[in-house]
Amino acid sequence: MKTIKNLKTGDKARITSIDTEVAGSQQLVEMGLTPGSEIQLLAKYPLRGPLLVKLGNNRIAVDYKLAQALVVNEMNDSPARDVLDS
Repeated sequence: MKTIKNLKTGDKARITSIDTEVAGSQQLVEMGLTPGSEIQLLAKYPLRGPLLVKLGNNRIAVDYKLAQALVVNEMNDSPARDVLDS
C-alpha cells in the first residue's frame, strides 16, 4: 500500500482509496482529495510537517499523520521502454 508519504517531490499519482481507519480522514474528502483524483506532490516539509499537494489548480497542505490515509498509484509520465535481450 503506497501513500503520498512515499512519493518524492514532483511525483504525480492517482488517489485509489482513503483509509477510513485514520482519524480525520473525512477531512480529505472535504478538501476534494477523493478516489480517482490526480495529484502532484509539490513539497514535503521537514520535521513531519505538512505535505503540499497540487489538485487541479489548487494547492492543499495535508497533515503528515493524515497523509497516511491517502492510498495512491504513482503515475509514470515517461513512455514505456522496451528491453530487448540480444
